[in-house]
Amino acid sequence: MKGYKKKIIGFGVGFAIVFSLFLAFSSNIVASSTQNVRSIRATQTTDTFTGAVARYEVDYFEITNVEPGLMELSVSWGNSYDIDCYICETADYTNYLARGYTTSNPETCSYNIQTAGTYYIAVRMYTWYASSTSYTATVKYYTGGTADTTAPTVSITAPSNGATVSETIAVTATASDNVGVSYTQMKIDSGSWTTDSTSPYSWSVDTTALSDGAHTITVQAFDAAGNYGEDSISITVDNTPSQTQLITREFNDAVAGYEVDYFELTDVEPGEMTVSVSWGNSYDIDCYICTTPDYTNYLARGYTTNNPETCSYVIQTAGTYYIAVRMYTSSASSTAYTATVSYYTNANGDYTAPTVSITAPADGDTVSGTITVTATASDNVGVSYTQMKIDSGSWTVDSTSPYSWSVDTTTLSEGSHTITVQAYDEAGNYGEDSISITVDNVPNTGGKYALIVGISDYKAINDLSYCDEDATDWYNYLISIGYESSNIIVLGDTNTANYPKYDGIATEYNIKYYLNWLADQSGEIAYITSGHGSGDGAGSSYICAWDCASGEDGEDGDLYDTEIAAILQTAIADDIFVFIDHCYSGGIGPDLMAMGNAAKVYCTTTCTENGYGYDDSTHQNGAWTYYFLEYTLINYYGSSATTAMEDAFAHAAADYPHTGGDAPMEFDGNTGSYFTL
Repeated sequence: MKGYKKKIIGFGVGFAIVFSLFLAFSSNIVASSTQNVRSIRATQTTDTFTGAVARYEVDYFEITNVEPGLMELSVSWGNSYDIDCYICETADYTNYLARGYTTSNPETCSYNIQTAGTYYIAVRMYTWYASSTSYTATVKYYTGGTADTTAPTVSITAPSNGATVSETIAVTATASDNVGVSYTQMKIDSGSWTTDSTSPYSWSVDTTALSDGAHTITVQAFDAAGNYGEDSISITVDNTPSQTQLITREFNDAVAGYEVDYFELTDVEPGEMTVSVSWGNSYDIDCYICTTPDYTNYLARGYTTNNPETCSYVIQTAGTYYIAVRMYTSSASSTAYTATVSYYTNANGDYTAPTVSITAPADGDTVSGTITVTATASDNVGVSYTQMKIDSGSWTVDSTSPYSWSVDTTTLSEGSHTITVQAYDEAGNYGEDSISITVDNVPNTGGKYALIVGISDYKAINDLSYCDEDATDWYNYLISIGYESSNIIVLGDTNTANYPKYDGIATEYNIKYYLNWLADQSGEIAYITSGHGSGDGAGSSYICAWDCASGEDGEDGDLYDTEIAAILQTAIADDIFVFIDHCYSGGIGPDLMAMGNAAKVYCTTTCTENGYGYDDSTHQNGAWTYYFLEYTLINYYGSSATTAMEDAFAHAAADYPHTGGDAPMEFDGNTGSYFTL
């Protein structure tokens, strides 16, 4: 039996298989069914295939029901290019049983088939520069047996022809075949086929995904020989509710410059929809009615400078719609608003929002460390889930009552924050509650205070390797000479486990916050920092905070020498130690020496105003941190609290391997006395 042929065009194994039309001429052909059965052959058969190949292209022809015996292949063409031919077990000419690989025309090969089955003929253009060339391939082989030409029968049993349906339905069918049903498949209209290979055959169809009106369901059943039977019915989809009601819903949120919020409205019925948005400042907010969450593709919009802003639209088709609220003022800060929407919907729907209340902490509480946020929620039908966020951060979900969330306040900046909790029901309605808290993780006891900053992994710029190690070593050293851990603030990157203690991310905002805290402490204060730095190379230098080149909390992430000096000149401490292991850091020293309290300051930097600091992979520190702290204060002076910083600088600088602009700098506000930590 000669089954079907496949023409496969590609440049070798692994290229896409493309089925295309070709001409096949065969002696001894027996007529076949016009729709879904295969033709029958007997004994020795000769087939002729035609096609065209260009450089390195390959055509494949599949021959089924081949019986043992000699298979002979001959390919001829009409120019001087070189075409090769192959007999294969698969559509892969590189895995051939026989090949014609000469420069002859016609090209020939033959193989004595031992095992009945399916085989492939490959025709390949060998000439690399060849244009498309037509060829004729003649193959002689043995075939036999009796083909299965009986198509399966199939019948759709549900729904019935002409039925009106809604929501989710089950399509069921029965199928039978003289040999056996291989699989069945179902589609709606001209959609994709969905397969079911196991009897009883069934498919679940969500009719709400279809338009209301007439649709056709088609089911086909296939047997292993490729024969198939088909049945189809017509149905009418009607998901329009019989009764509607006008409802009003409120949505509350906040938008900043050019931000857009979307609110989904399901089960909307025909009728007028109105939107009104109000807010409490002079910015300009617009509102939109849309069919998708895309405000640029609106049905109606409120685009004036009015407050409240309004728009309306007469809905013609039931379905899902979206309300968009957009801040039009580009420079606007986050602005809270209330969007009120009225529309028609199914009278039997649930439109009652849950109620939610934050039970802990209390509104206005001052908190520190790790706290637990708890809330209660209820609904007329049932609460589906709750979610909590801090300020404009990400939502964290809790679906199980009692609802609670653990919050590490040390990851938040000091000061005021807003906790918001929402409760949702299955219908998408939600209620909301929010409170304000004040975060205060700053210690307030003891006589020696330090702010240590070490940033290895930056938010937006390239990373360093050992700044977290610098922070750890300085922390351990200060503890060893009498500093209390509660009086040491450690700021770093987001790899919190790399630090001996962790008080927050080293953003410019947080560094300034704790520098101000240092300035308020009496006794002795130390500001020690390691990371990237930059400047103009002529005296204006800045420290790259973790958010350098991205900015957070209203800062740009660049902490300038003038900003550091502006804070430290307000310091009330008797002694001020500043250690800066950043590139270009020498430009910071002169600003400190110009302060009114410069006589209390001892500062050392890793380089001049146009020099560089270095990672020291051998000692896994910043280079100047290693030589000043590890090499000198710890190893040479034995971690003595009486070590003069001037002596430590002299010893460390003498052996420091970098010179010129990369040499360390010393800024001593009182050269008449020694400075100790």
